[in-house]
Amino acid sequence: MPIPFLKQPVLYKSIKKTFPKEKLLIESNRGMSYYIGGETHGNSVTFTGHPLYILEAIKCIPLHLVGRVALRFRAPCHKTFLKIFSVSRTIGFDIEKDQIFLLKNFKKIKLALEYFVGLSDKAFIPWDVPREFTELVVPSKPF
Repeated sequence: MPIPFLKQPVLYKSIKKTFPKEKLLIESNRGMSYYIGGETHGNSVTFTGHPLYILEAIKCIPLHLVGRVALRFRAPCHKTFLKIFSVSRTIGFDIEKDQIFLLKNFKKIKLALEYFVGLSDKAFIPWDVPREFTELVVPSKPF
């Protein structure tokens, strides 16, 4: 998730001190924000771990500090895919890296994570609602 330049180091260090490495891996990228279909500049913070710990971490972040957000799943199993399908009308996927993305605003990502860990059913979308699958590619410089 992209973070403003001056606030990103403070946010990164405070969250890193709060969560042990065994529970949540936190990475900070300065000058190269990773977002599918977006610019490759800015700052970003990446959380890797169990959805419950990711949910705890993002609940600590003030909304005004966050730009775009993507929730990425690497090689999801059948059960995980059904949960992703249950909370999104638009699902992005990257075939080359075997990844699925939820591209939503910060509040909806929180609701999706709450659904994944079983805290809330607010994010559930009925099965008969049409879904859109979008193939995503990482922006790259030609040659």
